[in-house]
Amino acid sequence: MTDEQKKPPATRPSGEPELPPTVMEIIAHEEQQDRKFARIAIAIAAVLHIVFFAVTWPSFAAAIKETKQIKSKIYVVKQIKFKQPPPRQVQQQVVMREGMLD
Repeated sequence: MTDEQKKPPATRPSGEPELPPTVMEIIAHEEQQDRKFARIAIAIAAVLHIVFFAVTWPSFAAAIKETKQIKSKIYVVKQIKFKQPPPRQVQQQVVMREGMLD
């Protein structure tokens, strides 16, 4: 074969030439791949979370037992209640006029 000879275009079983995929077909294919990746990622994350909880959970249980054994003192603080101030009295202002001083 020489470089000038090309392969014949691929054909479908119906005899029509196979066209390159459209944008919608490419997006649909990528979406399927993304779904597979997301499912795998979620499964791995769930397994890791279960492992982390299984590893750290016994230390939480031990801490709870220790807190039950140690009884801490309880301090009672009396709430302070302030008395209401007496109601304000209206003050009268005395105005002195110059004529009244004589």
